[in-house]
Amino acid sequence: MIGAFAAGRIAEAYDWRMAFYVMGVPGIVMALVLLLVVREPKRGGLDATEDGSEHPPAPPMFEAIGGFFRQRTLILTAVSSAMSAFVGYAALNWNAPFLIRVKGMTLVEIANYYSLVLGITGMIGTFAAGWLVDRLGRKDRRWFAWVPAIAFALTIPFWFGIVYAPTWQLTLVFIAVPALLNNMYLAPALTVVQNAVTPARRTISGAVLLFILNLVGLGVGPVYVGRISDWAKPHYGDQSLAIGFLALIPIVVITIGCHLAAAHSIARDKRLAANL
Repeated sequence: MIGAFAAGRIAEAYDWRMAFYVMGVPGIVMALVLLLVVREPKRGGLDATEDGSEHPPAPPMFEAIGGFFRQRTLILTAVSSAMSAFVGYAALNWNAPFLIRVKGMTLVEIANYYSLVLGITGMIGTFAAGWLVDRLGRKDRRWFAWVPAIAFALTIPFWFGIVYAPTWQLTLVFIAVPALLNNMYLAPALTVVQNAVTPARRTISGAVLLFILNLVGLGVGPVYVGRISDWAKPHYGDQSLAIGFLALIPIVVITIGCHLAAAHSIARDKRLAANL
């Protein structure tokens, strides 16, 4: 939220390149703080063993990575997360250009209003997903995948609203719903992965999940919408980005199917059942 607000204001006052320079500084500062202040926690420190002994050490990296891809539930969780990130990052990268080019917002308006939508929905969506699956998952662990499947299904009519809303104010209202619901896959996915492996494999398994979802989400999602927009430009002019947004709807349907497949696998995974 702060990043979107500050970047918009800086870009308006100077240019977009300066916004990138300035917004890179907090990352460097935080990296130094983590290096100097945060200490590596004990692996499995909150997981008591039956005989009180230490947990086994972490396996070699490639052995741990191979173990991830030998578990059907982890693979399907990674695939469903990757497709979720595909939609989420595509929207995140193109919402602001869409609001400016198609709906007529200014950089200052983006900074003032879109940043609020981005921050508030991000916090609520991530927290609400964790809260929901904590409670629903006690009765049926498939809710860890059902919650994001339902969340993405609910976004479909709002994508049409985003494209066809007559004003940028109404468009922002429609954007708020997918912005909130698109975040509801991450907390459940991380929980499934952490509960499906031993303490010594949690770090690398979480890293594999994040690598896959970012590779597909950041690497393909924004490019997909951009390419569709480029293809539609000769026919639709300034509205071509709206065609790119509409092209996300079939991806949303595929994403829902992936989460349902993950739910089926979670129900069959005895290792996960023992932890949840």
